Amino acid sequence: MSNILIFTPQNKAKSSKNMSDFIRFCRHELTLFSPNFSWENNHWADASIFFGNWDVSTNKKDSPSVLKQPLLDFAKSYVRYTFSFKKQHKARYEGTIFKCLEKAFMESSLSSDISLLTPAILDRAAELARERYTPSSCYHIGRNLQKLVEFLNEKKLIPNHIEWTNPNPRAADTVRTGLKAEKIRQKKLPTQIALNALAEVFANNPSVPSDIFTTSTCALMLCVPSRVSEVLSLHVNCEVHETKRDGTKAYGIRFMPGKGAPPQIKWVPTAMVSLAQEAIRRIRSITEEARQISKWYEENPNKFYRHSECPNVSDDEYLTVKQKIQAIGVFDNKIMNMKEATLSIIQEEIMKKQPKDFPFFDKSRNIKFSEALFCFQKNQLAPSGERHISKVHVYRVNSNTLISRISENGSMARSFFERHGYKNEDGTPVRLKSHALRHLLNTMAQRGGMSQIDIARWSGRVEVKQNRVYDHMSEFEIVDMIRSRDSDLIVDSPLEELRQKISEKLPIDRKAFNILAIPTAHITEIGYCIHDYTMSPCQKFLDCLNCTEQVCIKGDKRLENIQIIYEHNKALLEKMDINISEGIAGVDRWYEHTKMTLQRAEQLLCILKDSGVPNGSVIKLHNSQEYSPIKRAIDARARKAENNEAVLDKARLLIED
Repeated sequence: MSNILIFTPQNKAKSSKNMSDFIRFCRHELTLFSPNFSWENNHWADASIFFGNWDVSTNKKDSPSVLKQPLLDFAKSYVRYTFSFKKQHKARYEGTIFKCLEKAFMESSLSSDISLLTPAILDRAAELARERYTPSSCYHIGRNLQKLVEFLNEKKLIPNHIEWTNPNPRAADTVRTGLKAEKIRQKKLPTQIALNALAEVFANNPSVPSDIFTTSTCALMLCVPSRVSEVLSLHVNCEVHETKRDGTKAYGIRFMPGKGAPPQIKWVPTAMVSLAQEAIRRIRSITEEARQISKWYEENPNKFYRHSECPNVSDDEYLTVKQKIQAIGVFDNKIMNMKEATLSIIQEEIMKKQPKDFPFFDKSRNIKFSEALFCFQKNQLAPSGERHISKVHVYRVNSNTLISRISENGSMARSFFERHGYKNEDGTPVRLKSHALRHLLNTMAQRGGMSQIDIARWSGRVEVKQNRVYDHMSEFEIVDMIRSRDSDLIVDSPLEELRQKISEKLPIDRKAFNILAIPTAHITEIGYCIHDYTMSPCQKFLDCLNCTEQVCIKGDKRLENIQIIYEHNKALLEKMDINISEGIAGVDRWYEHTKMTLQRAEQLLCILKDSGVPNGSVIKLHNSQEYSPIKRAIDARARKAENNEAVLDKARLLIED
């Protein structure tokens, strides 16, 4: 019987070993997630991900429809590895991309083995996303698929290098005009009724903790653009006071933003400082006892907290039912049914019922309950008189704690607005989405002319392009803003007069414009650029003064800019002369260029200041040394034509001979 030797290509064998080492490392050596983490569990609560297949449309943690092996182990490894080396610990599209990939593998009659990945499989996965998800989600799914491919290539986890880019376009996130735009604005921005209701209740200095929480939290979100989770994770000492250069005081709030942004101070506009300070003071006041409870149990986990209403008994003395209620502040069936209960015994039950991760309020932000501004006692935020407040248990508020109060969602509990008697003009319940306040602040910043970089920094965003989603200025506001920058654009005169104004604004008249080589014009700091960008990009990298496609107009107010360039280069050249004499390396490389710039600035100034040159004259300086790809192409074609003509001449001579 002959031996059969199975040959495995070297690159496939190497990638297979890399994959097995990668999965082993992620499973046994990485420590991300809680101590109770189980690799075998297909629902990872710490990452908010369920490794379900295409049949699972939501994160149903009890569903039997999970990814098949070997894709399942790789998906788990990829999630744990990537989350270990970046600030994100919550899945958004990671679970979805593997659903789409497995479905694409199955349709191609392939096993769910990531080593079999091809561009065709990726294309089908992106197409599947388009069949099920919104355009915005499809873009992000495709983007995450592209990241996955780059990761596989970088770590050499697949035998063949794959080049693939996301085919799903970014969804249009801004609609400016028409009824559709107006509906989007109304949906995203808060109503005036909701804002007035919050302001009125806040101004009346409410005493109920639930109302203090609702109005003060919304007040903070109106002072600086933030997500609910960011506000609710504030440190108790989050306020920042600094002195500005002019001696005035600046007030800010120290945040730990979401979306991957680093910790930052969000500075509060001067007009809103008193509001922010009062909101923080109110929250800090009603949560002081909860922080004391947390601090006690953080330092004394085995000893009962002796609050002001605690019965005056020893730790081992049996308690009556009344003393039990006095000790914990609320009615607890398990503790009440204990026949022989002491403070020491009750203490064990109390620690079991403290919030998850206690003493940590927010592990990702490294904040303990004893340090959290929004650390409450259990039942403290219930409507006044409906529940007794616990004297020993603390409570971690989350986004739903606020959302359930301000957004009418059909539940039995009455919303904040309903309890205070506020309704819309048509009688419908007032509703406020938490993100509407952030949209409002960003739109106001856009209206005020704040730069996009400053808006992104103020909002705690990683990318400036994320600002687009939060800009809800109408087309009329944009036109008004443009007009406010130039009064001559205001249509308050007859059209003929307006036409005359526009003609006077033109940089040059038609006759002068026609003498230009190329009929295009772009404004620069010293005049107008006539380069045709449809032919090629800028060849001078904005070194306009040394470019022959730069046009200056006699009488233009930008003469002073040329004067500044002249003075700057003159001083620079004098410094270079000293550096060259001292033998400093590299100076001579820029000396000639600076010298040429100075000479051209001097020539321009002589012409532009010459009283004999009439205003409106078009001035272009010649530069025989300028590099031009178009000129080179023309010269090359001319040389080729000359060579062809020379060949023809030679051929004619041969024929004549």
